[in-house]
Amino acid sequence: MRKLFALTTVLSMLLTSGIAVAFGGPDGSINTYFDASGIMPVYHSALILNDGDDGVVEKVWTGLGDVKVVENIDLEDQKFLFWNYADANVDKEIYVDPWMGDAHVEKTAWWDGVGEVYRYAELGDDIVDIKDASTLLGDALFIDSIEYNGDVFVYESVGLNRFATCDEPVIPDLIYPPTCGWFC
Repeated sequence: MRKLFALTTVLSMLLTSGIAVAFGGPDGSINTYFDASGIMPVYHSALILNDGDDGVVEKVWTGLGDVKVVENIDLEDQKFLFWNYADANVDKEIYVDPWMGDAHVEKTAWWDGVGEVYRYAELGDDIVDIKDASTLLGDALFIDSIEYNGDVFVYESVGLNRFATCDEPVIPDLIYPPTCGWFC
């Protein structure tokens, strides 16, 4: 019985960790860049997996100022016998420069199983706040709200059904209009 439990535990850890992802590669990705300035620039995102068992929701805004977000999401659809689930890793950089008012960065993440949230925040010139929260197996809820009257830079990596990879996010390529030979 102990051997069966140990084998099941090891298989579960391999299937839900980054090791399993390395064998097959990601099934897909979502790459986002948002850059806005002016009155009420707002960035709101939600990624929901496995019928709502896992997800991350985030809202970034300021009353008057700049908001920049670079976000890369790697997606994996896992299948093992009769067990199907999706996992994802979200790497994100956020910069908020309020010209007037406060910078706001709010996040809620939850998962059922393996998961991790790593968050590094610089507030103004003198404040650094770092969070790292994870579970190997179990249910977790992570709520984070930053409100600061000054510049805010946030780097975060969220792993849902896997650990965070902490990769540097990359801005996606700009899409140009198509050209056709008969228009020339």
